[in-house]
Amino acid sequence: MACRLDNGITTLLLDDDGKLSGITHASIGINPLRPYCLWRAVMEYDSRREVELRPSGKAEVHAETDRAELHFTECVTRKGEKFPIDVRCTITLEGEEIHFASAVKNLLEGSVLREFQYPVLGVRRGLPHMSIIDSIEGGERYNDFYDNIQKWRTAYCQQDNKYLRRQYLYPGLVGAMNCFVLDFRTWGIYYGCHDPEFDSTMHIMELEQETEELNLYMVRYPFLAPGEERSERNFVIAPYSGSWHHAARKYRAWAESAWYKPPEIPASVKKSEGWQRLILKQQCGDLIHPYSTLEQAWEDAKKAGIDTLFLFGWTRDGMDSGYPVYAPDERQGGTGALKQAIRRIQNRGGKIILYFNGQLIDMESEYYRSGEGRKVCIKRRDGSEHREFYNFGGEGTWLNWFGNKAFTVACPAVASWREILFRHIDFALELGVDSIFFDQIGSIQHPCHDPAHGHKVPFTGIMNAKRELLKELRTYLKRKSPETGIGIEIISDQTAQFADFIHICVASKIRSYSEHGIEPFPEFFKYTFPEIILSNRDIRDEREPVEPAVNEMFLLGSHSDVEIYRCRATIAETPHYQAYLGRVNALRERFADVLLEGRFNSTLGYELDEPLIRSNSFVRGEWMAVALTHRQERELSVAVQAPGFRLERIDSALGDARLENGRLFLPKYSLCVMLFRKE
Repeated sequence: MACRLDNGITTLLLDDDGKLSGITHASIGINPLRPYCLWRAVMEYDSRREVELRPSGKAEVHAETDRAELHFTECVTRKGEKFPIDVRCTITLEGEEIHFASAVKNLLEGSVLREFQYPVLGVRRGLPHMSIIDSIEGGERYNDFYDNIQKWRTAYCQQDNKYLRRQYLYPGLVGAMNCFVLDFRTWGIYYGCHDPEFDSTMHIMELEQETEELNLYMVRYPFLAPGEERSERNFVIAPYSGSWHHAARKYRAWAESAWYKPPEIPASVKKSEGWQRLILKQQCGDLIHPYSTLEQAWEDAKKAGIDTLFLFGWTRDGMDSGYPVYAPDERQGGTGALKQAIRRIQNRGGKIILYFNGQLIDMESEYYRSGEGRKVCIKRRDGSEHREFYNFGGEGTWLNWFGNKAFTVACPAVASWREILFRHIDFALELGVDSIFFDQIGSIQHPCHDPAHGHKVPFTGIMNAKRELLKELRTYLKRKSPETGIGIEIISDQTAQFADFIHICVASKIRSYSEHGIEPFPEFFKYTFPEIILSNRDIRDEREPVEPAVNEMFLLGSHSDVEIYRCRATIAETPHYQAYLGRVNALRERFADVLLEGRFNSTLGYELDEPLIRSNSFVRGEWMAVALTHRQERELSVAVQAPGFRLERIDSALGDARLENGRLFLPKYSLCVMLFRKE
């Protein structure tokens, strides 16, 4: 039977078949949904590894004003097969939020219920100003979903004849937060999984080929054997009035209430403009940056306003080799020579970040060959070791094509692996570095199937184990040296809490539409967690103009990652980049109290009358700094209104911005800061 839940703020509709058919907010009155099944499931049965199930028959429904319970006892496959199942869905209105709970029991002998997709939103066509905001690498925006999804072909890997999907896993590597937003500029729908255990959750944007309609949902992986049951109440959907910032604040409020506490970041990290990343000995064994040259490398970086060297491949074996053993190169003087090089830079006001990998095990290492590496590494379903291959080459072609290094990956649940990482911290502290970096700690890994590690199989909570591992590493470090920083690679909110900085994974050069119609939108993560320090990445030469990429780094409040020719050279090899980055960093230093120590506030607190101008604000106390630039080939002008503030001064990286008759004029590549003070 159809039912309507209404608490005066939010309304939810279910049709006669138990399909979710409507969600509206009282202040908006627009329903973006079409009727669609409330849940789907995927089962392994007989010889088939993935059989899709949907509700079959009428659901038993019990409804009140703000609560409904639905009981489903049968499901059907695409081939019309009907199987028994027990699914109980509970929907509760709490203010503008709709909370979805479920209890799923597998009743089919000889099967495994792998996936549960719930709740599924069927989105109507023809909705004006619709976009989707996800959290991939901090955020992406899809403004032309229907026009671009046809480009998301997977060749033969997925069944594109049934669904075209944009899908990504949280937490780790791509999914930075466990939520996404259906955005209509002045209102939207928030969809979040509020799981403080951080179990693996797939986010799906899907065009169903049969109906050519959009579905949005999340997937969990219970892996239920016959007779097993799983219950959870982690999903929240909320229609809201306002911009996407409302959805970000909702996710932040949940995080603070359940698990998140901002990290206390050392001043040496917070007030830094970034680092120059160098691989001293390359993956192919080529020594490019001996210890004796590091002081000159630091001088090159200093001319660009960068006071920190980030050392990769500093060991005897070089980059991506020998792990988890990290021994300084004896041919260069060993530990003593490395320590002296570090001290010389620090005596001149510089800082050093030292690299370790948080999970890779070199299969040529004694640690692996002794059998210890085999014990601690992640196992796949068939019992084999999960392996990764790195094809970095030198001046030839063989290594790059046929492969250089093979690795297994440590399971973070294994205690002995933690002890190895603790020893890395001890050695870094012995060297006296300013920060310690653990590569790939923020990255999701293949679920481990080794029961000897003491976790469930498959280990879909592997990222929670990584989070606990990082928490222990941070606690261990800060107990010994509170001012030493700790950094990780890859944006993931649940690990970000225990890092002082995050080196992002993918390119952040120029945030414009990709060939698939996707606009990178890292503001989503940055606004939600403004205190988290992120780097930029992938400015490696001067083949393209560097100004737009550097300006974007500035707008987001990111730290510079200088990696010339992928860390093979210093920034002196790119003199134009060196000079421009120096001007930009000098501009930020002139407003450091607000830009480096203030809060990133996105586009809030001010208004522009020129949509081609790109901008963000930063606030600290009574001060607000607005950073502005654009990507056009011509000069643009804009009027900036900041209600309740008065303009104190303006400045620009190249001294080219000017204020005339209340309008700010910005030439091509101009980067400007307007500083306001509360009236």
